[in-house]
Amino acid sequence: MDELERQLLDMAYTRYKNTYKVADALAINQSTVVRKIRKYQLFPSPGKRRRGEAKF
Repeated sequence: MDELERQLLDMAYTRYKNTYKVADALAINQSTVVRKIRKYQLFPSPGKRRRGEAKF
């Protein structure tokens, strides 16, 4: 189940590029999106993000 959740978050973030939009699309809180992205270590640490990417 964790792997399915990780894949869903990865695909959603790749598509929307924004945790607020991901949360809206998945009908969950934005803080939940951020917490799960951190849990699954889907993206680089904040110091290594590209311009316009969400802060975690």
